[in-house]
Amino acid sequence: MHRLSELHPELSEFLENKDYTDHKNARSDKSLRAVVTEMFTYCPAWLRGFYRIRGLLARLLGLRHDQELSAGDVSPEAISMSPGGKVRFFNVVSARENTWWVGEINDAHLSAWVVVVREPSAAGPALFHVATSVRHRHWIGPLYFNLIRPFHHFIVASMLRRAVRAA
Repeated sequence: MHRLSELHPELSEFLENKDYTDHKNARSDKSLRAVVTEMFTYCPAWLRGFYRIRGLLARLLGLRHDQELSAGDVSPEAISMSPGGKVRFFNVVSARENTWWVGEINDAHLSAWVVVVREPSAAGPALFHVATSVRHRHWIGPLYFNLIRPFHHFIVASMLRRAVRAA
């Protein structure tokens, strides 16, 4: 069982029995909304470049490719905490104020979930967990995901580092 499923059994449907799951964490005094905002507005030039390269790969594999990445102007108050809401290209599927936020992407080749959890600590800053889970839906899913997986680790870790450090 995944650690986050032990903390919040409601999250097990997004973390358990998937083809791939990873987990990163960092400490911060910020709110959940602030961390989610900082993660999804992180858009340095290198990430925009990677996203363009991802677009080429997607077209070669016959996959959908969303518009260009941009930082956008999003405040923590604007982060949707309601199922059916959107944050960038993620559909919000579950959220509990200052506890967790779950976004989902469904495509023909795979489904993916990003789970952000704020675990309070009496001894200092909260521990933020970011888990990514993937379920392959088509033979192209594992091919595509294995090609981008090394970059995925770097990108998610960079997003979380930026989120907990940003002023």
